Amino acid sequence: MTSVLRSGRYGLAPIASPDEFTSRVRRLQDQMEKAGIDVVVLTSRENFEYFSSYRTVGWTYHARPAFLVIGRTADVIVAPEFEQYAIADSDASSEVRLYSGFLPEAADAVVEVSRSLQPKGATVAIDYGHELAGRGSLPLVEGLAKLGNLVEAGGVIWKVRAIKSQFELDLMRVTFDIANRSFDDVLQSVEVGMTEVDVYRALQVELIKNGAERVDPFPVLFGKGGIRFTRLPSNRRLEMDDYLWTDFRACYGGYPADRNRTARVGAPSSAERDAYAAVRGVTVDLCKGIRAGWTGAEAYALFLDLWNAAGLKELYGGVGRVGHGGGIGVTEPPSIGPDSSEIIEPGMVLHLEPKLDAGGVFQCEEIIWVGEEGNEFLSELSPAEMPIIAG
Repeated sequence: MTSVLRSGRYGLAPIASPDEFTSRVRRLQDQMEKAGIDVVVLTSRENFEYFSSYRTVGWTYHARPAFLVIGRTADVIVAPEFEQYAIADSDASSEVRLYSGFLPEAADAVVEVSRSLQPKGATVAIDYGHELAGRGSLPLVEGLAKLGNLVEAGGVIWKVRAIKSQFELDLMRVTFDIANRSFDDVLQSVEVGMTEVDVYRALQVELIKNGAERVDPFPVLFGKGGIRFTRLPSNRRLEMDDYLWTDFRACYGGYPADRNRTARVGAPSSAERDAYAAVRGVTVDLCKGIRAGWTGAEAYALFLDLWNAAGLKELYGGVGRVGHGGGIGVTEPPSIGPDSSEIIEPGMVLHLEPKLDAGGVFQCEEIIWVGEEGNEFLSELSPAEMPIIAG
């Protein structure tokens, strides 16, 4: 397989301005005050990089981690000593506390900084919670618990992260464009007999050439239906009448291109064409119909009405959610599901992706920014007709 992309379509991703980082921290501090939280300890890469402009390759290992501690009036980077010169050369406005040693010393430093930022017996929060998985350690958690009331920070973090700035939207548009272009160009060279791994590796190369800064593992799967969508690529070979389905994890500026694309080997039957058109139509209408102020359950009710009106019955996953929020996390709140009481707010980004898995894979994940007066698509829509791989 030969590459068909020109190299370097998108250059190095920009980092947000100092004012944007300051705004994010202040918004978090406002939420902390409302929730009665005195200190938030950020342990994950996503949260650290969202609230601080400092970037490091140190996230690739865990021996000497960095943390960001945010109090009501100050924010402090806690980092190993060898980071000091890089931090000094950056435009990070946070105070800096350096430690000598490894994780135990890091935990001690975070606890000490947290103690200095909050009154005795106050409330400390760590970035655990719904759709958050901080990387704290037991010594860190135990040390923070001794300072007072220890709670999850998910509630206040999502109040900030869920509302996207124009800068974030611009980065997300780029990452979706990278994924779309890479898929379309690789598809021209896909042939019967290639393995899932062959196509996966080709996509990895094209994603990087198009400007992705990181390509985390993602599925590239073949089949005629009944696909296990979380399976990693294998040596299964592409056959006539197979469907190719993928769901991207390439990042640009820290924002992952969570978007699925699909294609079929050989011409589809009229029933398959109708199924693809119906699923695409439902998805696009759902994107247009969702309104700020609705709950996730109300959005799901609209989906069910559209799905049933289109005569589609075999919803993949039963009553599971058909959409979710997106940002620097592959998935973020809110959920678009039957039991979701989460409120869809202006400024959120939603991924809508109902799936029909019946004699083929019919899914058109579309992404919208939710506005006060209507919604805006952040990616080129899925093709109006099913993409075809020559048999």
